[in-house]
Amino acid sequence: KVIGMVALGKGDYATARSQLREAWEIMDELGDPRGVAKMTVALADVYLNDGDPVSAQELYERALTLFQDVEDKWWLSWCLEGVAEVAVFRAQPSRATRLFGAAASLREAIGAPRPPAFRAYCERDLATARRQLDATSFTKARTEGRAMSLQAAIEYALEQSTRPEQVSPAEPAPGHPYGLSDREVEVLGLVAEGLTDGQVARELHISPRTVGRHLGSIYRKLGVPSRAAAAKIAVKHSLV
Repeated sequence: KVIGMVALGKGDYATARSQLREAWEIMDELGDPRGVAKMTVALADVYLNDGDPVSAQELYERALTLFQDVEDKWWLSWCLEGVAEVAVFRAQPSRATRLFGAAASLREAIGAPRPPAFRAYCERDLATARRQLDATSFTKARTEGRAMSLQAAIEYALEQSTRPEQVSPAEPAPGHPYGLSDREVEVLGLVAEGLTDGQVARELHISPRTVGRHLGSIYRKLGVPSRAAAAKIAVKHSLV
């Protein structure tokens, strides 16, 4: 388990997946439902960070049911955060914000913040959801999530929801050339470094389709027809 989690932290998803599957099988053979559930969550984290939100969602849902059965609120909060991250990946910022809010409320109730080593990407994804919503919508969704009972939050997390939300486009950030938004600058910088749409999606924890939409907007604002031309402008303005 430890080796698998270290590999996950380093981005070595193949090693993490192999080690955690082996640990899952050991826990299953020992008849340890809590251990099985923990390995299920860890595997979900691997799939999510490796750009497979469908498999991650399935595993988080399985883990939610297992931890609900053993009444483990600490791990339930982790699962809620995981499903929230899947929602960010699927361009569902309101859903993600509600789930992050529910998880935060639960963690406060049990006095157990997320471990520092695994806090950064949750904070990054919450920040992504915040950027995709106007201030009123974000506050409303966050408040709704924090007001959920644990059972309501679990039921909400288990709802099948795969369609991207329709949200207002982000306002251009002051100081960026060509009226680019913060997210567009992030996408452009990674594209200029040579990353593919899939790699940009994994890096920013968004879907490849969302990357494509951002690139379309970037090309229009820059008045260019291609990645290469956009990359030249990114280098010129030190956006890499």
